[in-house]
Amino acid sequence: MTTQLFVKELKCSFNLRTPRSDKPSIIYMVIRLHGRQYKFSTGMKVYPTHWEPESQRAVTSGSTLTRLDCTNNSLANNRIEEFMQRFEEFKRHLLNSPDSETKLPERLRNFMQTGAAEVSDRELLHEAFRFLYPPDTTTGGTLRTNMSRLKQIDKYLTTATPYRFDQRLLDRFCDYLTERGSGVKQINECCGLLKRLINAALRIAPAEETPANKVSFIALRDKRRRDDTKKVCLMADELQALKEVQLPEKEDVYRRLFLMQTECGVRMSDLSALLEADFTDNTPCLTITTRKEGIEATVFISEDIRRMIDDYHKGRCRGLNMGRGFPTQYNKVLKRIARKAGLNREVRWKEQFGRRVMSFRAPLSDVISSHFARHTFITTRVREGWHSDKLRFLTGHADDTMIKRIYTHLTADDRQNLVMEEFRRLNPGFR
Repeated sequence: MTTQLFVKELKCSFNLRTPRSDKPSIIYMVIRLHGRQYKFSTGMKVYPTHWEPESQRAVTSGSTLTRLDCTNNSLANNRIEEFMQRFEEFKRHLLNSPDSETKLPERLRNFMQTGAAEVSDRELLHEAFRFLYPPDTTTGGTLRTNMSRLKQIDKYLTTATPYRFDQRLLDRFCDYLTERGSGVKQINECCGLLKRLINAALRIAPAEETPANKVSFIALRDKRRRDDTKKVCLMADELQALKEVQLPEKEDVYRRLFLMQTECGVRMSDLSALLEADFTDNTPCLTITTRKEGIEATVFISEDIRRMIDDYHKGRCRGLNMGRGFPTQYNKVLKRIARKAGLNREVRWKEQFGRRVMSFRAPLSDVISSHFARHTFITTRVREGWHSDKLRFLTGHADDTMIKRIYTHLTADDRQNLVMEEFRRLNPGFR
């Protein structure tokens, strides 16, 4: 031994993996050794409401427990006793063999892993995820978005063994996403999550021989200009072509939905809230809370929007299913409608993969999506003279930054007209 060790100071405890869940939770043992934590799953579960943190045991009697609950909890307590016995044997071993050449963490595993499984690094990352995003306090949208990023991380870790929670792992993950053709936004989001998970995991249970140093990630800079985006504003003749094309009933419902979006600017995720809203004939506008940001957005109720909502309430929107597969179905049908309407204007855009920027081009009908309606709505309102600081109340943005940077697609003629209107406003005698 090269460092001091006081066996009587070795402590262990038992915790639940998900103490706030309403489902049975795994019980795991935590042992502190030389300032580090080591976790071992007992393989047993218990309902959090049946767990006594003070005694670190499951309740085995009570008027609210069924006979099955008592049996399950007794089995869990028996397993806890087994682990306590192994821990005591480990301490006696240290007293009798302090000079063993085997490293202490390895000796600990040899005693504890009989019938137990040490918490893996991937499990530790998932525990860090639950620490950062508690299911009971995190909004549904944030949880779903980060769960999707966590799946990308899990997929990489299956090919990255062996690995350690260090800067090299984060850098290699960034290279992995770049090689797979991920965009700069996805790379920044996924690597940012892995950075937070590693730093949280190091705080929760630092792995042996892994330096407990925080990792860092500098977000890749998007080298594209604002006009390099794929999403564009539809022209007046293109909107007219969409209105006039002959379509079957099921496709007509999606066309009406898209045209309604161009009139009110709501996101696809807020369509169900708008369609299910209650209003009277005298209601000039509605206020909905956006699902993405939780910000209120005001919607003016035009006659077309009023008819669409009324038809939806009365079940006259055949083929429109707002369930889980709705986004994919909507965009798929929308592309089919755009081809029938002859929307073949060439769209040019750029994508950034890591630090490499590539150019693409395709007909509008191949790239159109429901979000094009939001871009069309905002650009049309700006052309009409709406100021971005007022327009944000219609779009549900916290400020006008996104409107100025992303959503406004003005041509040279548009900008010239806006300048002339402002000049006339300040100089009433000018024609």
